[in-house]
Amino acid sequence: MSGNENSGIVGASVQMTIISLVLFFLPVLGQVIGGYVGGKNAGSVSSAVTAAILPGIVIGGVVFAASSTIAGLPIIGAIVGAGAVILVAAYSFPVIGGAVVGGISA
Repeated sequence: MSGNENSGIVGASVQMTIISLVLFFLPVLGQVIGGYVGGKNAGSVSSAVTAAILPGIVIGGVVFAASSTIAGLPIIGAIVGAGAVILVAAYSFPVIGGAVVGGISA
């Protein structure tokens, strides 16, 4: 594997998330930059895509669990959780694109 091998998937995922949040004022470009940097540090395209998808899975699971617990109704929690997963998936498309380019250039 070429690139920075000490970063790993979790480190690259954290980098993508932090950079995307810091560059929130650049709606799509900030996410692409975050994906590129994290993808380059992930080292390969498959690791980069995994790192880009990981925050969506974690956030969707946390929102699902929290909304089910707070609402007290699992069906309402499932609806809110599904909505959160869709929103995070929409957020992830530019990040995944940047991650693929970063993984290729690693």
